[in-house]
Amino acid sequence: MRNLIFYSSYYEAIKELPDEEQGKVYKAVIDYAMERIEPNLTGVSKAMFVLIQPSLDASRKNYENGTKGGRPAKNKTQVETEEITQIETQSITQHKTQTESYQIFEKEKDNREIIKENKEEKEEKEKEITHTSRFVPPTLEEVKAYAVERGSNVDPQKFFEYFETGNWTDSKGNKVKNWKQKFITWEGERRNTPKETSDTQLSRAIRRLTQ
Repeated sequence: MRNLIFYSSYYEAIKELPDEEQGKVYKAVIDYAMERIEPNLTGVSKAMFVLIQPSLDASRKNYENGTKGGRPAKNKTQVETEEITQIETQSITQHKTQTESYQIFEKEKDNREIIKENKEEKEEKEKEITHTSRFVPPTLEEVKAYAVERGSNVDPQKFFEYFETGNWTDSKGNKVKNWKQKFITWEGERRNTPKETSDTQLSRAIRRLTQ
């Protein structure tokens, strides 16, 4: 084939490739059109050539038909017009296929990104829930410091021993989730509760463990 028709749709598609890959595709197109040399491409470059190849084959076939005869002779203008029309039709179809494939790829890419973001967000929330729901019992020193901070009427030693001996469960057997809240509750109870009652509660907690 003496002539090679190269359409703008080819250029628009190929220019999206890296410079090195563009050169490979251009060389493959020229070698195949002029010398019928099969290219050795991979990846996106190969996919791009495969989309252009049918147009090159059609051009060569029309060229060969025109040189070998077999049909009523057509003048050069008719042959070129038919060849151009056929190639343009194929090019439009291929360009449409490329566009649709790219749109599908981008949509799937977006979906993958959304799934990834949702997964990461879910994992972060689960970590946060686990972190906030995990109860860490205080030390006696922490209880004493909190009592001083509040100027509390609660004996921090008794508070600590009561819950420590009960494995940090309340009087109903429920696990303590916030020991400071329990401390504040004790303050309210101690305002109207005689000292003997506090001792009784401590004794009750000890008996509960020994039963």
